[in-house]
Amino acid sequence: MSRDCIVSPYSVGSRHRICSHHPPPPVALNQPGRNLLNLDYDDPQVISQTCVRNPPVAGVDGTDRIVVQITESINVGLCKRAQVVTARVLDAGSLTSFTTDQVPIAKFYDPYYESFNDQPFLGVDINYTHECAAYTRLADLQGSFIPVFFGSFTLRLPVGDQCRIVRLILVEKISGSSMDRLDISRYSRFLRQRYLKEIIDAESALYTKDICHRDLCPCNVMFTIPRQRNRPVVIIDFGFVDFGRSRKPSDPEIENAWFPGVPISPLLRWQERYSRRTSFTSWIDWEWQPWLEAQCEHTRDSITDAQRERWQPLPQKDHISPPSSCSF
Repeated sequence: MSRDCIVSPYSVGSRHRICSHHPPPPVALNQPGRNLLNLDYDDPQVISQTCVRNPPVAGVDGTDRIVVQITESINVGLCKRAQVVTARVLDAGSLTSFTTDQVPIAKFYDPYYESFNDQPFLGVDINYTHECAAYTRLADLQGSFIPVFFGSFTLRLPVGDQCRIVRLILVEKISGSSMDRLDISRYSRFLRQRYLKEIIDAESALYTKDICHRDLCPCNVMFTIPRQRNRPVVIIDFGFVDFGRSRKPSDPEIENAWFPGVPISPLLRWQERYSRRTSFTSWIDWEWQPWLEAQCEHTRDSITDAQRERWQPLPQKDHISPPSSCSF
């Protein structure tokens, strides 16, 4: 029997009692993985026992317990970074951040459903700790550029007389659709330009908080539907973010060279030669640089000579995409 033949604990109607959890600091991307050689990836018992023997990073268990019931599958199945569902809160316990019948998004970081050709246990640790840390740092952007974060939790699933531990977060469900699911032909150039400017503003707000989203692309940008005047776009999925602006944020001398905590004009970071717009190319049918300069002209006076030197234009032949660090 293969893994995909087992009834998923994340199927619609499933109920779970989950416990609050305080995660450790973000797990480093360069952490060594675990030896998973010679595993039978299709044997659910082998995978379950492997999950029992390889629990997630520890953190500290809390005392709050709530009961949720899964109401809708959003992105579930094998080879997923997280099992994403909506989950109605049936019993909020002592947590005042919830009301009965609230239906947030639940993201379960379950290595059982990861690809065992990679490093599933390291992968879920990275995604879980990075999302929690990002939402914490971006607390004052919750409810505007990013979803409201309701907390981090632990689910224990029985495996014989043992259990395997799964971490999860609960976040606000955004009423709308991700860009990748929208019919571009229904959006005029005027509207597309308006949305791209709003994406630039949202990403720049994250960067001001020294968060660089490493996976900013249409599937991680939600359009609110109907369009909310003060919240037209919402950025989601913070499993792969950088905390800091340099390639070595722990070194103050290197990090300070990138002006941490200082707003940086999009005229520098989103200029055409850095190709930050590349992920949104299908939405763009206009000359980028003249449009960007017109949209962000009001930020030009904020640019210092030191910033201009740091983000100086690349030679025309050296077009690059934003790297895995925040150096742009």
